[in-house]
Amino acid sequence: MKFLSIFNPSGVRNVYTGSVGYIGVDCTMDLNIVIRTFVIKGNKFYYNVGGGIVEDSIPEDEYNETLDKGIALKETLKFFNAKNLRKLL
Repeated sequence: MKFLSIFNPSGVRNVYTGSVGYIGVDCTMDLNIVIRTFVIKGNKFYYNVGGGIVEDSIPEDEYNETLDKGIALKETLKFFNAKNLRKLL
């Protein structure tokens, strides 16, 4: 957490990783891993990108993968405008 406070001083993490879904009283469930998710607030779209750092991670590769994830999300927005996207929600 100390590391995060240095590189993310605002403390705002938003939606990234973890799961979203439901678990029913009958033990059914449907979950999704939240790794590429848009958050809509008013007329603005937000998204976070990151990577899973492990012992044998290569920093440059992790950085480039993070950029690729961000580009993919940004490119997705070209196919929607706010009005059309809200119809999907």
